[in-house]
Amino acid sequence: MTSGHASMARENFIQACRILKQASELAPDDVYILDEYARACFNLATAENETAAKTDWNETISAFRAVLELENKQQLGLPMLKEASVFWLWPMPSTASLRWRNSACNC
Repeated sequence: MTSGHASMARENFIQACRILKQASELAPDDVYILDEYARACFNLATAENETAAKTDWNETISAFRAVLELENKQQLGLPMLKEASVFWLWPMPSTASLRWRNSACNC
C-alpha cells in the first residue's frame, strides 16, 4: 500500500469512527452500531503508527467489551460474538509487536 493510499485509508477510518461513535451515543443500546464502531476502531488501529495505535487499540478493546456487556448482544449472532470476545482479555500490545505488525503489512 502506498503512503498516499495508507493516509487516505486512515482518514476514512477516522471519519467512520467519528460517525459511528456519534451514532452509538445517540443509540447506546444499538448493538449493531457499537459493534461496527469497535470494528472501525480495530481497522484504524491496524492502519496507524505506533504512537497513535496505542490509543486506538485501547478504544477497540473498550468498544468490544461494551458490545459484550449489552443485554441484546445475542442479536449479533455467535460468529460476531466470538470475534468480539477475543478482545475481552486482550492486553494492550507492546511497542515491539506494533513495530512488527506495521513492518509485516507495509503500513
